[in-house]
Amino acid sequence: ADWVLHGGCVVASGKVSPRIVLDVPTFALEEVLGIQWTGRQDMQGQMLHRGASLPIQAPVCHVALTAAEAVQPLLRTAHEHRREPMAAPAVSRNRLGDGSGWYVAFDLFAAYHRCQYPALREVLADILAEESTRLPLHTTAPPSVDLLLRVGDQGWVLHAVNLDPGKSLAQN
Repeated sequence: ADWVLHGGCVVASGKVSPRIVLDVPTFALEEVLGIQWTGRQDMQGQMLHRGASLPIQAPVCHVALTAAEAVQPLLRTAHEHRREPMAAPAVSRNRLGDGSGWYVAFDLFAAYHRCQYPALREVLADILAEESTRLPLHTTAPPSVDLLLRVGDQGWVLHAVNLDPGKSLAQN
């Protein structure tokens, strides 16, 4: 929680390392994410994404918001004229100190790995785009470039390392 309080960002999805305490299912990161697991899970679901219904072909966890806000809702049906949001969110954000904890109600990373459906990648891209507005540095470097910032008493040093040496960075 300290890392998020001091400006960090956590994006978690699915069951988020559930732990069982006295037979009450809980998530290990509930404080950071601002949610509480209800114990309910559906085998699949629907969420509202960029104005359209997005089918989720993965188990969907229902959570209650304790401190977080719903960013995108789960939907009861995919029918485009009867989009009724459920009480449980598909995506939620908890602002904690200077940082934030994001929760996606299904295992986004495993679901994308299995089917590589572009809209699943967009869910994460939307979260990262929202978070990038608070960052002090913006770059057009490709994903193959790692940035490492060292902060010292005499100033900052930013290291940019191209992990794909075959790719020219001249256009950036």
